[in-house]
Amino acid sequence: MRFARTQIALILSSCLSLPGWGQLNSINSTDNSQQAQRDLQALTILNQTITAAGGAANLGAIHDFSASGTITYYWDPQVTGNATVQGRGQEQFRIDATLQDGVRTVIANNGMGSVTETDGRVTLVPYQAAINLGSMTFPFTTLVAAIQDTSVMITYVGLVDHGGSQFHDIRVQKTYTSNADPTGAQSALSARDFFIDPNTFLVASVLNIAGQDANGNSVSREVVFANYQTVGGVAVPFQITEKIHDQSIVALQLTQINFNTGLTDASFTK
Repeated sequence: MRFARTQIALILSSCLSLPGWGQLNSINSTDNSQQAQRDLQALTILNQTITAAGGAANLGAIHDFSASGTITYYWDPQVTGNATVQGRGQEQFRIDATLQDGVRTVIANNGMGSVTETDGRVTLVPYQAAINLGSMTFPFTTLVAAIQDTSVMITYVGLVDHGGSQFHDIRVQKTYTSNADPTGAQSALSARDFFIDPNTFLVASVLNIAGQDANGNSVSREVVFANYQTVGGVAVPFQITEKIHDQSIVALQLTQINFNTGLTDASFTK
């Protein structure tokens, strides 16, 4: 199945916005007198994952990155081009894809997201739709933040079969006070399942429910990581694929990446 370009835009624009972890921390939701449930087995596996990725110190030293490679959009018809990718923290990200008919730019910048098509049309999209691939480029930094934030519930779901292979399934989910989230909907939308390879302890994929489509059906989103390479002492996935309902919508194949290149706020404006 291939998605038409307009279908992708419709899916993204109709999804409920799911806050990024940086946004979750900024919401007045944490009750410091209470701590979320944190499974000891899950924490043990996550700490092994952080170590396998290069260690908390190396991950914490990354302030920004600039990368290049190729990008494939699984539209109908499929389109492939060159891409530059930049990220700063967990709140700023951009992809500039040079396609046959021009440059397509996706920007996420501190709570706002936009897509500029090759013909110059600009579409505002839910923040999470724009940031998802960027914030998950380095899933390990998200895990470090989750371990450090005692309002994040961390649960060991089990050693599960996923996509034909076995993985440790670790679920991380933000918790809120009853005043901030009376129905529990915000907490439910924050849940992410990290599928961790039991041999390498690297993250194979991250699955979440992004929201609902126009018909009220849940929209599942998964980011799949492969071809890990060590750069500057950190494990980096050079192949990243984003899926909606198990259908690939975009794939990024990196050829090089550099850390701490001095990006500023201006790097994330059109």
